[in-house]
Amino acid sequence: DTTPTFVSFNTMNYAYTTDSTITSIINSYATDTSTLGATKLINSVSGTFGNKAQLPNLMNEALYKEAVNEGYTVDYAYCNDARYSINATSWDYSKLYQSFPFDNTVYIVKVKGTQAYKELSSYNYIYRGDTSKAKAAWNNNTTYTIAVLDYLAFHTNSSRNYDYFPNVEVVGYLKKDNETYIYRDVLADYLKTCSSLDVDDYTSTTSNYTKYRFDRSNLTTAYTTIPSA
Repeated sequence: DTTPTFVSFNTMNYAYTTDSTITSIINSYATDTSTLGATKLINSVSGTFGNKAQLPNLMNEALYKEAVNEGYTVDYAYCNDARYSINATSWDYSKLYQSFPFDNTVYIVKVKGTQAYKELSSYNYIYRGDTSKAKAAWNNNTTYTIAVLDYLAFHTNSSRNYDYFPNVEVVGYLKKDNETYIYRDVLADYLKTCSSLDVDDYTSTTSNYTKYRFDRSNLTTAYTTIPSA
């Protein structure tokens, strides 16, 4: 007989006992998560870091400096919006997680100027580096090296073709202890090295320095030297 039998759970009483092993595992993860979330990253922050302004600018600075620290020669760092702004004088890891909840890998890639200009000049966020290519006015015939999130580097259209950087060439990716160094953790570690943060230092209109570093509409301006911070 293959006729299924259906049981109404509403008319039956079930007794159950708690599995102590499973409970212990769950509690250990909860403790680890709470401890990580409460980890202080920086205790002196001035101003609100907007999710569509200062936060991605700060992220790009951290990505750029880590790429250089790992031995890469990088012209630009490039990322998209944060999910939430942070308005607090002290940041812990939980605030960073709210703003950057995804575990993106940071790739170092080479891209053609003709393909990269739209992405770097029209939307999302940049950090303009110290190289001679970065200081020069943007040139569509130049190949640039950028630090960029995997989602952006390998973005595809509905036909599964790369549509942001069609001819992307992978150079490498950021690592820590020979493991993938996700972008949120790059920023978390960078913040631990900072004594303080001021929102003006990450606002593209504050000074000639921030305009150079963060203003994507400024890519066609050439610089002999980088303005002082």
